[in-house]
Amino acid sequence: MKKAVIGVLIFLIVVIFGSFSIRYFANAPEQDNWFNRDYRAKLSRYPLLRSMYGLHWDGDGAADYLMSARYPEMDIVINRFDECSISPAVTEQIQLEVERVVKKSGQVRIVDGSVFALTLDSYDRPGIRAIASKYHERHTAGQTAVLNVYCLNSYSEQPSNVGLTVNEDGVVVFFKTLQNDVGSLSDALETYLISTILHEFGHQLGLPHGTDQTCLMAETVEVAGELDPRFASFTPVSFCPEEIQRIEEIRSALYNSK
Repeated sequence: MKKAVIGVLIFLIVVIFGSFSIRYFANAPEQDNWFNRDYRAKLSRYPLLRSMYGLHWDGDGAADYLMSARYPEMDIVINRFDECSISPAVTEQIQLEVERVVKKSGQVRIVDGSVFALTLDSYDRPGIRAIASKYHERHTAGQTAVLNVYCLNSYSEQPSNVGLTVNEDGVVVFFKTLQNDVGSLSDALETYLISTILHEFGHQLGLPHGTDQTCLMAETVEVAGELDPRFASFTPVSFCPEEIQRIEEIRSALYNSK
């Protein structure tokens, strides 16, 4: 009996130590380590393990969106501050483009989330994480993948930014920054809302910034200083062929990863 108790205690110590070690290396300042190279992509496919080990980088939730055999449905939850206005035309175009990319035809829904009042003129990253944590009412579960969209006012750390990712299942669009940049041109505002949200979603699929200005993942898409309302019609609002190819490579790697 005594040996059995000692064995269980040793097992628990190993499990606890292993869990802390994984969490440390998963979020260590030096990102090029054994865990991130060999195990992160495998473990991050599972929401429970992401939560357990703190796997919340861009792309850690890509399996939720791209492995349609596991998650055939998807909800895009719009959480916004009370002055943020995202029209049905904007959400419909986002819905259709996401459906095309994740291959969940007819199974992507736009869902109204929380509406809240803001207490600051702009938010830093910890403040954004706090809002995302407070209003993170939906998460991937069952057969449904979830992407949370947070519409906030502006970003204090980089005031020119119009978009950001938060955790592995959230994107942020800074409505006041965009609104100030385009003025009264509502069509331009809608175009930039679409491009910004889809750009940040691209990061959550694992896409980096690109250099082709005609593609959605161009870095200038998320920087307000580069946005000229006169040229909104030239702003990409869908993923270009090169980006689609890369997404397919990520999807293939997820299915083939052992």
